Amino acid sequence: MTAITKSYLEILPAEIIHRIYDELDAETILFSVRCVCRGLHSTTNEYNRYRFNFRYMSRSDFRIIPRLIDPKNIISLTLMNSLYNFGQIRLFLSCFHLNQFVRLSSLTLIDLNEEGLHDFQEYITKCCLTEVSILSFGCRSQNIQKFLSSLLSLNTLRKLVLNLGYYDIDEAQWFVPRRVENLTLIGPWNWSNIYFILNHSPHLRTLIVRDFSIDKSDESIITQSGMKQFDHLTSFSLYTESKITIYDMKTILKCFPNLAHMRLFDGNYETVNSSFNPVYQTDSSLFDGYEWECFIETQLSRLKQFEFYFSRFALSNENYMSTMQSLIAPFRTPFWLENKHWTANMITNTIKNLRNVVVI
Repeated sequence: MTAITKSYLEILPAEIIHRIYDELDAETILFSVRCVCRGLHSTTNEYNRYRFNFRYMSRSDFRIIPRLIDPKNIISLTLMNSLYNFGQIRLFLSCFHLNQFVRLSSLTLIDLNEEGLHDFQEYITKCCLTEVSILSFGCRSQNIQKFLSSLLSLNTLRKLVLNLGYYDIDEAQWFVPRRVENLTLIGPWNWSNIYFILNHSPHLRTLIVRDFSIDKSDESIITQSGMKQFDHLTSFSLYTESKITIYDMKTILKCFPNLAHMRLFDGNYETVNSSFNPVYQTDSSLFDGYEWECFIETQLSRLKQFEFYFSRFALSNENYMSTMQSLIAPFRTPFWLENKHWTANMITNTIKNLRNVVVI
């Protein structure tokens, strides 16, 4: 009689296999691992921490999913509407009842339309989501406000990523994420908006702002003395889309005396490894490493990590080696290298008759 040899994977306890599943995407588990043998078929059916990203799933695979898995075993869900994915949110709502997702803790919706907005708003009032990402809307602003108001009223919500697209952010004074601890805002956002949100977010620990700019509405706040300090914020990331001076940055950062992690990137950050031309130039004052040194020592004494990306243009006939040395020198003092152990590097890109010199 021939002995049947089992693979090591088959003889592992279900708990270990489920730990392995935690590192795999749901499609791999259901369409590959599940089909290997009876034992893995069984552990796949028992697994209850599925994270589904339907963003790039084919229509045929999408329709099979309801037959393979119980919605109560799904803890994370990503859905997207686009011209290329067959109206995915509508299809999803036709295949599943949202009230079946009783253990869902993380939800990402991309290009949410009017139909999906209503269904998910009703679901949100009954669920226990802790993480939500809304990346652009395809519906009227009045309905967006109602949806977000329901979302922000969730007692369990701790992490929120929000891209309002073309929605008029100036009207978003009702946006009060009181219980959120980790907030990412994709703009355009100005300091007036951010200052308002900070005043109404007592539990906020991490704030990331993309497409940030200083405009005329911010002048009264930037120039006023005695701005409120937000001691609860410990991590702050800012991606700017306009020229901001070191004076502006110092005024803003004084509001966060307990920062431990900080990231400041100008608008060219996304183009550094691409063929696109840089469109922004960092204000020269931000290259002043000595000014940063004094400010950090006196105002941000708890700062442990500082990441930044500053860029400027130099004519091709300019002695750019000399320019590079002058830019990097202020970041090579004992404060940067020995005290904080922060290292600044240079990147140069030649674009037509310009060199884009970057301190990073």
